Amino acid sequence: RVKGTLALDQPGLDGRVFVTRLSGKLSTTPDAVQLSDTDVAWADGTLKISSAEVKPFEKGVPLHAGPIDLANIELPGLLRDLGVHPQAHVAWTLREGRFDRFGGTLVPLSLEGPLAVQTRGFDIFDRPTKDPARQRLMGVKEGSVRGSFQVRPNAVVLSGFSIDTPSSHLRTTVSLGFNDQLGVEVHPGSRVDLAEVSPLADLELAGVASMSASMHGSYAHPKLKGEVGIEKFVFAGFPIGDLEPSPVAFEPLALTLENARVRHGASRMRVPSLKVDFDPAGNLPKGRPLDSSTGVVVVDAAVDTREAPHLAARDLLEMLRLEKDPRYVAYKATASGTARAHFALGGPEDRCGGGYLAVSAGMRLSGVELLEERFDEGEVDVNLIWDDQAAGGDGMRLDVRSASLRKGTGSVLASVSVAHGGALKGSVIASGLPLTRIDALGPAGSLFDGSVSLVASLGGTVSRMAGFADVHVSRIGIRRSHASLPPSRVELTIVPQDKPPKVLGRTPICGNPIGAPFDPAEFERDLPDGSFVANGSLFGGQVALEGVRVTRQQRKIVDGRVRMDALDLGTLANLIPGVAFSAATPKGTLTASLDIERLPLADPKQAALTLKVDALKLEREGQGVHLTAPSGPIRLAGNALTVPELHMEAHTASRLSAAFTASGEVKRVFTAPELDVGIRVSPTKLARLSADIPQIRHARGTVQADVRITGPLQGLRYAGSATLKEGELDVVGLPVSLDDIDVEIAIDDDLVRLTRATARVGTGTVSAVGNMPVRGLNLGMATASIVATGVKLPVADGVNLTANANLVARFQPGVEDDASGEKNLPHVEGRITLTSFNYTRPILMSMDLGDLTGRQRTTVQTYDPAADAVRFNVVVLSPNPLHFSNDLADMRLEVSPTGLELSGTNQRFGARGSLRILPDSKLMLRSTEFNVREGYVRFDDPFRIAPKVDVRAESEYRRYTSMSSSAADPAAGAEAPTAASAGIGAGANASGHWRIKLHAQGDADNLQLNLTSDPPLSQEDIVLLLTLGMTRAELNQGVVSSLGETVGLEALSSLTGADKAVKTIVPIIDEFRFGTGYSSKNGAPEPTVTLGKRITDAVRANVTTGLSQGSQVRAGVEVKLSDRMSVQGSYDNANDASSSPVGNLGADLRWRLEFE
Repeated sequence: RVKGTLALDQPGLDGRVFVTRLSGKLSTTPDAVQLSDTDVAWADGTLKISSAEVKPFEKGVPLHAGPIDLANIELPGLLRDLGVHPQAHVAWTLREGRFDRFGGTLVPLSLEGPLAVQTRGFDIFDRPTKDPARQRLMGVKEGSVRGSFQVRPNAVVLSGFSIDTPSSHLRTTVSLGFNDQLGVEVHPGSRVDLAEVSPLADLELAGVASMSASMHGSYAHPKLKGEVGIEKFVFAGFPIGDLEPSPVAFEPLALTLENARVRHGASRMRVPSLKVDFDPAGNLPKGRPLDSSTGVVVVDAAVDTREAPHLAARDLLEMLRLEKDPRYVAYKATASGTARAHFALGGPEDRCGGGYLAVSAGMRLSGVELLEERFDEGEVDVNLIWDDQAAGGDGMRLDVRSASLRKGTGSVLASVSVAHGGALKGSVIASGLPLTRIDALGPAGSLFDGSVSLVASLGGTVSRMAGFADVHVSRIGIRRSHASLPPSRVELTIVPQDKPPKVLGRTPICGNPIGAPFDPAEFERDLPDGSFVANGSLFGGQVALEGVRVTRQQRKIVDGRVRMDALDLGTLANLIPGVAFSAATPKGTLTASLDIERLPLADPKQAALTLKVDALKLEREGQGVHLTAPSGPIRLAGNALTVPELHMEAHTASRLSAAFTASGEVKRVFTAPELDVGIRVSPTKLARLSADIPQIRHARGTVQADVRITGPLQGLRYAGSATLKEGELDVVGLPVSLDDIDVEIAIDDDLVRLTRATARVGTGTVSAVGNMPVRGLNLGMATASIVATGVKLPVADGVNLTANANLVARFQPGVEDDASGEKNLPHVEGRITLTSFNYTRPILMSMDLGDLTGRQRTTVQTYDPAADAVRFNVVVLSPNPLHFSNDLADMRLEVSPTGLELSGTNQRFGARGSLRILPDSKLMLRSTEFNVREGYVRFDDPFRIAPKVDVRAESEYRRYTSMSSSAADPAAGAEAPTAASAGIGAGANASGHWRIKLHAQGDADNLQLNLTSDPPLSQEDIVLLLTLGMTRAELNQGVVSSLGETVGLEALSSLTGADKAVKTIVPIIDEFRFGTGYSSKNGAPEPTVTLGKRITDAVRANVTTGLSQGSQVRAGVEVKLSDRMSVQGSYDNANDASSSPVGNLGADLRWRLEFE
């Protein structure tokens, strides 16, 4: 047994140094050597071995040790001491770790143990770590490592190692071969945050890579193959996007990707090939250093965007880190095509330093938005060389060899080149761009048919662009009308800003100017970057532009002068909805000049401009207004509009004209408008109405008004008055004229008051008062009370009434129709009282069986709700009966106590209520008078006048027999009463007495008439008896010829109006008519004439005489003693036995009994 202390220097085996120095306590047993508390210096670090045991006499020489604490072990020293590689390119410090156990056999060499260690300073260099000229390619600052550390006969193996950093996780197995062979397996699921290994050489990297890979080969030239996908990949500071998992290969010093796909935002690109070469000159194998002079990095890539959804311009701007630059916000497009990109960092291509980028692309564009205009599609062929990136935009060369854009049926062709320093040169040709697609016109563009063409040349620099364009606009047709505007031509000049851009210096190598970086604060100040200046004529010279300038900035400012010479306002009016194709199109012209001193389009309250109107004329449907004298300056400045006194004249279609003046001021026009406007209507005589309007026979009076409007729009205040004095109006078609018209309207505070409105209508008067609240621009409910007293109206010839009325009219202006579709109309309600009503107008009635008993033809009337003008609901009362007196009736109708309710509109209205026909009213059918016993007329349809009639009346019909006939044939005379009563086979000279009753009932268009008699006759015989004085049997006995003569005379009277003419010429006669009657003297029908006169309301007389030889005369006088009793006296010359010239006299006393 041996105990002591052991110290060793560089012990090893087969050239492999296991420790540099070892010291510890030694003890032996018969079969083993044991060490404890051992300190080891190895691999430029230290190890602390708590215990170790070697059994040299056993097979394989087993070794067991542990735990072992290690500190600051350097990977280059480890590879050196184990004889793996003397010049490692990888630096890695195992800062602090521990083997819980470590052991195996020494022969053959097979040692292993679980290792957990904290590391730092993992760096990969372009040359050995000890070389002072080394350059770092990539590395990781710190991490933790766990795995199985193994020493095999041919290699040191880091098996199943898990490497974790703050943002990465890598699972790998590494074989460090003793025969200069390196093996690395990166297992699936490994994720590396590229920011932790960045930069790669001088290239900034970012993103999270998911990878699986395998690398094998010598330490100097290993080859890697695998698959890698990177989320949010950033390369050389450019945010590329998401790299989908793609095949990757690395062979010093070149990285290649094949058939990769990149997603960025809504875009998707295919990269058929990508190569990153860290030694493009191939100098490393020769031992030359890798530096910027030999070309540090060269990147070549092919890009294909032809797969949907292609490449969006917005995503490309994000890749170029320009998405936050507001100057490019308005640029939009989707590109489909191919491109090649070449990037060199260092080397001969990077002559200016900082990187060389060359891009060549051919793209098809869609959804293009450029300069606030949208285009359907286009193509572009462009080359870009950015060789002095330190100079920004001034360090690039851009050649747009050809570009085309299409909008509707029009197109734009352009070619542009940009040289170093931003020198710009280009040309643009636009042809046939439809106005409907010009976005600058906004919604107004859809109103026009026409096109724009231009030829433009560009120059100056990118920052100070200059140019000239000749713009031509074709004849403009206004849609939905036949109107059009003449062509226009404008010269547009692009004027650069006077101040040159700020230059901070020049690039050190190429000397290009270095402009000031984009300053968001300066951009927000929105200073002018030049201007557009327009000169030319619009609409065939109707509008002239003289130096109209628009600044190039976000908040544009306009100045200049615009002249209008007889501008056709009628054509422009077709742009107003509802005007085009209307029945009467407006007409008008404007001649004026507008001086624009300053007009900020984004802040019009700062505007300063002056308008002078030389002539203005507007007219529509004969109504119009025109300026009678040139206006003074109409001034808009300081957010206030000042209007001098404008002298205007308005006229109606009938050429009635009125002069008025308007003037005032509007303060805070664009912020909180406050008005102070006055309108004065000069005194206007109405006498011209009768001369200008044929429908007015006579008019006189004077109208004048004065109104002042003040206050804000939501709280306008009105003051003023309007009057009509000494007015008279006589209109054709109205039965009476309006005289002594006196109207006074007062406007104050929030109320328009009709303080007085009176007129004399015949012998009566009409007066009205009313008011309407006005609050700002909102009109309240207009209410008017109308009172009519003693108004006597000859409604028509023979129809006269006198009425009193108490009505209320209401109307709410500006209210939409309700949900049910009911139109908002003025509403009139109240009472109308008829103090007298007389109807003396003749009524024609053709009496035959078809008319009296058949259904009448129904009349269908159309109804258009849009033509309704007024809605009413009035009750008609009459304290006195309505009096109807003519050749057909003499009756009085009593209105029910509740009145007759009339409701509806001016087109469709109905009635509800009833009328009672008073007893002793009379109906006249031919020459027979019927006394009405009772009768009603009822109305119950609120939508139409549909009377329902129920009338009962009766009459006594007498027919006399001549004595000569009776004496000649006593037998016939004795039998006549019976035969006549029976109504059959009576002789032509039979006498008779019948009580005939009439009952009419039903609707007016389906009136059922029932006639009965005592003695009974058929309905046909009663009608013939009343009409011809004969029955059907008597007609069949051969009296048709005389009947034709009498009926012919009656018809001739009706056709020629002889009866009416007699009453007109001899006004003392109330009744005059031709008729037919049976002559007992002649035994046949004969023509008759009847004359009548109402002497007083209680006395009436009539005479009927035949017109043939030996005619029969009948006369009668009725004296009404009361409502229920009357005395009737009669005379006739029939049946005169003594041939006395006096004839026959008779008297009847009639009375009526009523029972309840």
